[in-house]
Amino acid sequence: RLTSTLCCIISDEALKSYTGPLTPAHHCITKRLPVVPQGGNTSIMGAAVPFHGEVIISFQRMDQVIHFDGNHGIVHAQPGLILQNLQDFLHPRGFTIGHDLGSKGSCTLGGNLGTNVGGLRVIRYGHFKNSVLGLKVVLSNGTILDDITSMKKNNTGYHLKDLFIGSEGTLGVITDIAFTAPPRPLFYNTAMLAFRTFEDLAAACKEAKHRLGEIIYAIEFLNGFVLKTVVETLQMANPFHDLHPYYLIVQTAGMNEHHDREKTESFLDAIFDRCADGVIAESESQQAAIFALRENAYVGITALGLYEIGYDVSLDINTIPEFEQRLHDRLTGFEYQFATFAHIGDNDFHFHIITPERNAELEAALMPYILEVVRDLGGSISAETGIGVLQRPYMGYARKQPVIDTMMLLKKTLDPRLILNPDKLFLVKDLVNLPRDITGEKQPQCDHQ
Repeated sequence: RLTSTLCCIISDEALKSYTGPLTPAHHCITKRLPVVPQGGNTSIMGAAVPFHGEVIISFQRMDQVIHFDGNHGIVHAQPGLILQNLQDFLHPRGFTIGHDLGSKGSCTLGGNLGTNVGGLRVIRYGHFKNSVLGLKVVLSNGTILDDITSMKKNNTGYHLKDLFIGSEGTLGVITDIAFTAPPRPLFYNTAMLAFRTFEDLAAACKEAKHRLGEIIYAIEFLNGFVLKTVVETLQMANPFHDLHPYYLIVQTAGMNEHHDREKTESFLDAIFDRCADGVIAESESQQAAIFALRENAYVGITALGLYEIGYDVSLDINTIPEFEQRLHDRLTGFEYQFATFAHIGDNDFHFHIITPERNAELEAALMPYILEVVRDLGGSISAETGIGVLQRPYMGYARKQPVIDTMMLLKKTLDPRLILNPDKLFLVKDLVNLPRDITGEKQPQCDHQ
């Protein structure tokens, strides 16, 4: 879907003989070279793709834990650290990381911050942003903004770190991250539940939040087509004998086995009449098998070898039936299937329309209609995949114009020469035409034309 052009790739090893304090990012920026930061390159919106011959700043070798404070659960790490490797580092030490993703085997912390991901555990810990204490960032003028701290309470002026989280590398290049790691839970309860109607599933989801409270760890969703596809294409075990339209995975985690099991059983008793079927994991391997069905949803869909169009959107759970009905009405006459999976506990839905082959008429019917429906229902066009390039034309579907104008002014102020990840979030040509920054001062000539 995207074609890239680049000048070269620079990693930290490329400048290891340099005797000064410069990182590769700092070196390129001080030379006013347009750059594209890149970690695991798992972005599906093109945020890490160069389009105009930019230099890629690769962080694949900046992948270390610099320091870990086991007394307070504070990690100081490099942005190229792969999420799975961080989990493997923390778990034996009795800690975990607050966000968890299906792409954890390849995605990196820098990229996770670039779009402020959340994944499976947002309902418990919030997005990655919630854990971050401080950052070290290279600004577009070469200034190294060292705001690394181990203090959870540090209310001394502006929280500048928040500017760079979710900015997709357009405001500065992150080179160090300090964040908290919560204690790893000792006891888990996992159930996979089947439902005949989405209304019953939504009611069960609400009941889980109310009854499970502080021990809730994940509430995940997949529809019947996704489960069937994953089981067949990846040859995974199906915990159910019959196929049902909707499935919910609920997991609790805590430190008190008896207390946690009692609360979990109370929840299951409360929703018993709404469930068509259900299974409860009785071992760690069974828990892993259940979550593997959800985490491999996209892999299974891809393995079909069919054409798919995917969206990651935020929608109130109660609007999902209307959303799907409006899409069904729009796609009357086309051959397609809905493959839907979700971090449903925090209203993050992954919708995929599967067709036998690419169909230009179907694509024209969907875009931008599907995003218009999301907007009309009060949702967001990007739950956690960011804007990048592919969603850039539709920013106005999620943000009001004064908000967009302020973001553009902020970009132009912090990156007046527009060399940081050009054309991501906003087009360079639109930014060049901004006459003044927030302070009212005229801007210097832009080097990226």
